[in-house]
Amino acid sequence: MEKNKIYIPINIQTETMIFQGYGMSELFKTLAFTAIISVIWIILFIIKHSSIQLAFEIMCSMAVGVFIFVKDTTNQCIVDYIRYMIKFATTQRSYRYNNHIEDEEAYIIKKYKDSLTVEQ
Repeated sequence: MEKNKIYIPINIQTETMIFQGYGMSELFKTLAFTAIISVIWIILFIIKHSSIQLAFEIMCSMAVGVFIFVKDTTNQCIVDYIRYMIKFATTQRSYRYNNHIEDEEAYIIKKYKDSLTVEQ
């Protein structure tokens, strides 16, 4: 082990949790998410003038925020998984391999059809 490093086992909680997998940092992320999405809902409220719909949409935004920031047993949340998927997709390389099999197959089929028409 390296000097001056603290190794914390996986099941030990390092911060105060509101409920399992949801601590104070996740609460602040949820509040920020809700505030950003609420701006969009308020702009739509100005257009539609439906206060009940605005209240419902803001409450749904809070619920979605909690849902996407709750961490599972591997200490990952949905946002982390999306980040990993995007990073993986952007680091993949595509190597084109053209062995001209399709061209050869088309040539063979053309020769076969030509031989059939010559025989008839």
